[in-house]
Amino acid sequence: MKRGVFSSFILAIGLIYVIEIPCYGFWVWTPQTKKWINPKYAAKETPQKQFDYAMDFFEKGNYEKAAEEFERLIRSYPTSSLAPEAGYYGGLSYQRCELYYKAHLIYNKMITQYPHSKRISQIVENEYRIGNIFLEGKRRKILGVEILPALNTAKKIFEGIVENLPYSEYGDDSQYKLGLVYKKMNNYQEAVEAFERVVKNYPQSALKEKAKYQIAFCLLKSSLPSDYDQETTDKAIEKFEDFISGNPPTDLAEEAKEAIKELKNRKAKHEFDIAKYYEDNNKYQAAIIYYESIIKNYPQTEWAKVAEERLKNIKKK
Repeated sequence: MKRGVFSSFILAIGLIYVIEIPCYGFWVWTPQTKKWINPKYAAKETPQKQFDYAMDFFEKGNYEKAAEEFERLIRSYPTSSLAPEAGYYGGLSYQRCELYYKAHLIYNKMITQYPHSKRISQIVENEYRIGNIFLEGKRRKILGVEILPALNTAKKIFEGIVENLPYSEYGDDSQYKLGLVYKKMNNYQEAVEAFERVVKNYPQSALKEKAKYQIAFCLLKSSLPSDYDQETTDKAIEKFEDFISGNPPTDLAEEAKEAIKELKNRKAKHEFDIAKYYEDNNKYQAAIIYYESIIKNYPQTEWAKVAEERLKNIKKK
């Protein structure tokens, strides 16, 4: 590059001094791109040469450098047929460095911008696996330190697959995992909606029955305490009973039965609180109705026995 002269004019005590400072041009004009570029950061002159350059680092095990060069190809030649290939290898390079968030960013770009590339099934598989890593608690790294929450990243990954490639090989799995993410976040209403989409959108999925169980479980977790409205509790009982009726005896079915017991105990406690309120206010007829309802509808609960004792006391009065 040619050496230039930078002239600086300084006004001091009424005099003008000209100081010559050497400088060097770091940017050059390229007719091909019609842009000023810095050769230090420029891609090779063709997509194939840039791909081969990046692949050389990949094959030598220098994965982080390889990923940077594959990304350079994507930025410089986004319309090239090698761009999705570079995206696949760039993401794979970051995976091998355990820089999973950076890998996700490349894969997500490939899914949204090149959904019909020949690599898309492998890219979706890798993206799904990264989602599972974050779902299990892996935290994002910044400057080599794991500090950022994992579940939000898992959520973005599974949402991206479901929104862009809902009927790919991992569509139903991603929808189900999205429900698990919300469940771990204690966002039970969103979890219920996510699991319901598995049942509705993927009726042939092997995950359909598991999704039904998760719906009932999340309704159980979100149901209000016994002194509040019990509509959600009723829905949870209904969903668990539906799950049991449609499945052979399994560990999940046994868990569903235990959940139903807990929910019915909660319902009985709710009615007992109402009955006790009426009894304390000398409204015995109303109290009797609720105590008898507990004994009839929830005979296996701890509150049924207590209701029997309270009923005997009222009748004595």
